[in-house]
Amino acid sequence: MNAMKDSAGTLAGERRGHVLSDGRYRVLLTDRGTGMSACGPLALTRWAGDRLADAEGFFLYVRERSGAFWSATARPNPGACEAVFTEGLATFRREERGLAATLEVALVPGRDAELRRLTLENRRGEAVDLDVTSCLEAVLNHLDADRAHPAFSKLFVETFWRPGSRALLARRRPRGADEQAVWMAHWVAEAPEGELSHESERAAFLGRGRTLAEPAALATPGPLGGHTGAVLDPLLALRQTLRLEAGERRAFTVGLATGD
Repeated sequence: MNAMKDSAGTLAGERRGHVLSDGRYRVLLTDRGTGMSACGPLALTRWAGDRLADAEGFFLYVRERSGAFWSATARPNPGACEAVFTEGLATFRREERGLAATLEVALVPGRDAELRRLTLENRRGEAVDLDVTSCLEAVLNHLDADRAHPAFSKLFVETFWRPGSRALLARRRPRGADEQAVWMAHWVAEAPEGELSHESERAAFLGRGRTLAEPAALATPGPLGGHTGAVLDPLLALRQTLRLEAGERRAFTVGLATGD
């Protein structure tokens, strides 16, 4: 078992990474919570592997109605976070403003899929209203091809919203008759009652001149923008509202899966 901490961007000890894999579907995670998901030869999410910037991955944010927000891991919004890696599981623990968060990442046995469960505990003496927001950049392409021509790669991804399934879908359109469409789904697997919204246009989520550390979508309350279709820069984001009473613990679980 390896335990690491990152405080305001300074790592205590050696940087470490962890891989969850069943031989086909795999998730690479750093101790900061950055990394990528892939299946076979396809990258599902974008990650450049830049050790300096190290700001890409599949993230979960917690936002209070007051406007304060933070990520469940040490990136993209820097803060002290403990990462514990064991066989088949990655666990991240972070506490901010009297709210304790535990994020667990694991694969789904027998499926090309992963689950990320965020458990929140309200350690304050009063109730708090929150938004929990997920975010990942959709790739659905061979890693080398995406890195060589990222703008071109993005042109072939389109997105769809399926409210009945509480899911955002992404599809890489075939470029020729010899290619087959590839699909990816990002959905809410477990969540408390509350409003659910979505966004799939990266520019709308980030805003002008912003990064994932402080995206525009976290700067204001309310539902996400709801863009879908042949977006220029595909991103999959879901937002769930919830209320935590004093001393209450609740879980929010999202999934990511692929198939043809």
